[in-house]
Amino acid sequence: MNRIKFFDGSTTCRRLFLTSLVVVIIAINLFIYCSCRNSSSIKHDSTFTTYIDVNGFGFGLPKDCKNITNEELGKTLMEINPTINFIALVPFPFGNSLFSVSAYDLKEKTPIDSAFNKTLIHIAIQGDDPAENYRLVDSGIKNLNEKYLRYKISFIDDSTFNIMYYFMKGDFSSVLYEIKAVCQSKENIITVQDFLEKIALTVKFNDTKPSN
Repeated sequence: MNRIKFFDGSTTCRRLFLTSLVVVIIAINLFIYCSCRNSSSIKHDSTFTTYIDVNGFGFGLPKDCKNITNEELGKTLMEINPTINFIALVPFPFGNSLFSVSAYDLKEKTPIDSAFNKTLIHIAIQGDDPAENYRLVDSGIKNLNEKYLRYKISFIDDSTFNIMYYFMKGDFSSVLYEIKAVCQSKENIITVQDFLEKIALTVKFNDTKPSN
């Protein structure tokens, strides 16, 4: 687990901005990553490949997605933003995009709603100043299939929409998990949300792992 200060505006938000910028620059090259590397914590069924991290956070990823966590691109993005611990290439009808999982160390146990509300005041940093054209597009809590899904949609750099969902073990933990995907058009947000919500409904925490 990377030990970072969750709400450090000059560091964490800059990493978020740089990650989005890199995603835009390299998006056209993503099609070259055609292989998925397996790890010891992967399970398979007819639809999803399930990944579980060292802290017991598990989720299912559709099999047409490609895990690039250990590829050069994935490693580069994780160097820019060390909160990321998983990254995959996702084929959408409008083109390829990135899916990532981040784990934020809150330093102390915090209720999920408190942690989620603090994410809503994040403003991306460009250089030493708040990024221009950043805005929070939408946020809320959905009750989907008896599961509460906390989400946030933000816009940055005149081109990138970030769609994010948040999770926490037992809704009270020192670690907040974020799953995220991006798109470059407002018209594609619903498509990305539908994809993320399918993944969100597979999220679970392995009780055999150490509590956070």
